[in-house]
Amino acid sequence: MDLANGHVGYNDAPWGLTSISEAQFWRRPLTTYGDGAVQDVLSAIISEWEEPGTFNRKTAKQCTPEEIARETWAQIKAHVNDDGEIQLADDMLHSWMIDPALTDAGTPEIAYDDAIFIQNPGSWSDRPDAATAIDNLFLAGDWIKTGMNVACMEGANEGGRLAANAVLHASGSSAGLATVTPRYTMPLWEPLKLIDRELYKAGQPNMFDLIDRRYPIR
Repeated sequence: MDLANGHVGYNDAPWGLTSISEAQFWRRPLTTYGDGAVQDVLSAIISEWEEPGTFNRKTAKQCTPEEIARETWAQIKAHVNDDGEIQLADDMLHSWMIDPALTDAGTPEIAYDDAIFIQNPGSWSDRPDAATAIDNLFLAGDWIKTGMNVACMEGANEGGRLAANAVLHASGSSAGLATVTPRYTMPLWEPLKLIDRELYKAGQPNMFDLIDRRYPIR
């Protein structure tokens, strides 16, 4: 199930789905675990819980765990199979599980105890650096000020490296610093970003917002 070497975003999925195939990061084949039937793990994230699903017409908040799994799988299949080439089929699905931090799914008491941090516009000045005013207090994570500036494992990795370097500096160590690679910015996008900034200031939509992202759902 080699969909991509990295994250996949399903732009037409009303539940705002993203996923990543896990086997590419394991040193041992997943078939060496258990009974050998599992060949890969497709980890999926639902970002939109208020929009009706494509197939069951329910929001994720209204769904039972079984319904969440079935609708998520159906939306992913619809995306990757839309060109006629079947990349995912039902006979490939071995089993599924939902993060145990999600509780009371399908009831009004649905809750999630492991919320993800997402940077809001204007939050940069409120976020801390890896080094703090307290000599022996250092911070790491994707929520501190990093060049990646987005909630992801790459940002968390960079935050850890910044914290390690802050520890080395504070301790006076002569050890080599952890490498922090600057984020690459594609020059091609810079003019478009400038245009978008001016449109935003003028209260206008992004120039690529040609249709409602939920089309043809609504």
